[in-house]
Amino acid sequence: MRSFHLVMLGFSSVLGLLACGARSDPLDLETGAGGGGDVPPCSPDAPELCNGYDDDCDGEIDEESPTAGADCLTGQPGQCGNGTVACEEGQLACLPDNPPKPEDCDGIDNDCNGVVDEGCP
Repeated sequence: MRSFHLVMLGFSSVLGLLACGARSDPLDLETGAGGGGDVPPCSPDAPELCNGYDDDCDGEIDEESPTAGADCLTGQPGQCGNGTVACEEGQLACLPDNPPKPEDCDGIDNDCNGVVDEGCP
Protein backbone atom coordinates (compact mmCIF):
# COMPACT_ATOMS: atom_id res chain seq x y z
CA MET A 1 0.00 0.00 0.00
CA ARG A 2 2.83 2.42 0.78
CA SER A 3 4.44 2.04 -2.64
CA PHE A 4 1.12 2.96 -4.25
CA HIS A 5 1.08 6.28 -2.38
CA LEU A 6 4.66 7.06 -3.37
CA VAL A 7 3.94 6.38 -7.04
CA MET A 8 0.80 8.51 -6.99
CA LEU A 9 2.44 11.45 -5.18
CA GLY A 10 5.80 11.28 -6.85
CA PHE A 11 9.16 11.40 -5.13
CA SER A 12 9.46 15.21 -5.16
CA SER A 13 6.12 15.57 -3.34
CA VAL A 14 7.31 13.24 -0.59
CA LEU A 15 10.54 15.25 -0.26
CA GLY A 16 8.48 18.44 -0.03
CA LEU A 17 6.51 16.99 2.86
CA LEU A 18 9.74 16.09 4.63
CA ALA A 19 11.22 19.56 4.12
CA CYS A 20 8.21 21.23 5.70
CA GLY A 21 7.96 18.76 8.54
CA ALA A 22 4.32 18.11 7.71
CA ARG A 23 4.44 14.44 8.63
CA SER A 24 6.60 12.49 11.03
CA ASP A 25 6.51 9.44 8.72
CA PRO A 26 6.28 10.54 5.08
CA LEU A 27 5.65 6.98 3.97
CA ASP A 28 2.43 6.73 5.95
CA LEU A 29 0.17 9.16 4.11
CA GLU A 30 -3.06 7.58 5.30
CA THR A 31 -5.01 9.20 8.13
CA GLY A 32 -3.59 7.97 11.41
CA ALA A 33 0.12 7.54 12.06
CA GLY A 34 2.35 10.14 10.50
CA GLY A 35 -0.12 13.02 10.53
CA GLY A 36 -2.79 11.82 8.13
CA GLY A 37 -4.26 13.26 4.99
CA ASP A 38 -5.76 16.33 6.68
CA VAL A 39 -2.42 18.09 7.23
CA PRO A 40 -2.41 21.25 5.10
CA PRO A 41 0.68 21.97 3.01
CA CYS A 42 3.08 24.57 4.34
CA SER A 43 4.61 27.50 2.48
CA PRO A 44 7.56 29.71 3.49
CA ASP A 45 5.41 32.75 2.55
CA ALA A 46 2.40 31.69 4.64
CA PRO A 47 1.63 33.39 7.95
CA GLU A 48 1.87 31.16 11.03
CA LEU A 49 -1.60 30.47 12.41
CA CYS A 50 -2.68 28.93 15.70
CA ASN A 51 -3.81 25.60 14.27
CA GLY A 52 -1.34 22.95 15.41
CA TYR A 53 0.55 22.96 12.08
CA ASP A 54 3.79 24.40 10.75
CA ASP A 55 2.20 26.81 8.26
CA ASP A 56 5.41 28.60 7.26
CA CYS A 57 7.71 25.55 6.91
CA ASP A 58 10.24 26.71 9.53
CA GLY A 59 10.08 23.53 11.61
CA GLU A 60 8.16 25.19 14.48
CA ILE A 61 4.45 24.90 15.18
CA ASP A 62 2.27 27.91 16.12
CA GLU A 63 5.26 30.03 17.21
CA GLU A 64 4.08 33.36 15.79
CA SER A 65 0.31 33.37 15.88
CA PRO A 66 -0.80 36.85 14.73
CA THR A 67 -3.49 37.21 17.42
CA ALA A 68 -1.39 35.98 20.36
CA GLY A 69 -0.57 38.69 22.87
CA ALA A 70 -3.85 40.61 22.53
CA ASP A 71 -5.78 41.60 25.66
CA CYS A 72 -8.91 39.56 26.43
CA LEU A 73 -11.46 38.84 29.15
CA THR A 74 -11.34 35.33 30.60
CA GLY A 75 -14.87 35.31 32.00
CA GLN A 76 -13.46 34.43 35.42
CA PRO A 77 -14.13 36.58 38.50
CA GLY A 78 -11.65 38.64 40.50
CA GLN A 79 -8.04 39.09 39.53
CA CYS A 80 -8.41 36.30 36.96
CA GLY A 81 -10.74 38.39 34.75
CA ASN A 82 -8.14 40.12 32.57
CA GLY A 83 -6.06 37.96 30.29
CA THR A 84 -3.88 37.66 27.25
CA VAL A 85 -4.59 35.63 24.10
CA ALA A 86 -2.19 32.72 23.66
CA CYS A 87 -1.95 29.74 21.35
CA GLU A 88 -2.38 26.56 23.39
CA GLU A 89 -2.34 23.16 21.66
CA GLY A 90 -3.47 24.59 18.32
CA GLN A 91 -6.32 26.66 19.80
CA LEU A 92 -6.50 30.32 20.78
CA ALA A 93 -7.13 30.70 24.50
CA CYS A 94 -7.55 33.64 26.89
CA LEU A 95 -5.15 32.96 29.76
CA PRO A 96 -5.46 35.00 32.97
CA ASP A 97 -2.74 37.59 33.53
CA ASN A 98 -2.99 36.88 37.26
CA PRO A 99 -3.78 33.25 38.05
CA PRO A 100 -5.72 32.33 41.20
CA LYS A 101 -3.85 32.41 44.50
CA PRO A 102 -4.84 32.25 48.18
CA GLU A 103 -6.78 35.25 49.51
CA ASP A 104 -4.65 38.16 50.78
CA CYS A 105 -7.41 40.09 52.62
CA ASP A 106 -6.80 43.07 50.35
CA GLY A 107 -10.25 43.79 48.89
CA ILE A 108 -9.56 41.68 45.77
CA ASP A 109 -10.92 38.24 44.88
CA ASN A 110 -7.45 36.68 44.76
CA ASP A 111 -8.60 33.06 44.46
CA CYS A 112 -11.08 33.89 41.67
CA ASN A 113 -14.06 32.16 43.24
CA GLY A 114 -16.41 35.16 43.07
CA VAL A 115 -16.10 36.06 46.79
CA VAL A 116 -13.80 38.86 47.99
CA ASP A 117 -11.64 38.23 51.06
CA GLU A 118 -13.57 35.23 52.39
CA GLY A 119 -12.15 33.95 55.65
CA CYS A 120 -10.62 37.33 56.51
CA PRO A 121 -11.35 39.04 59.85
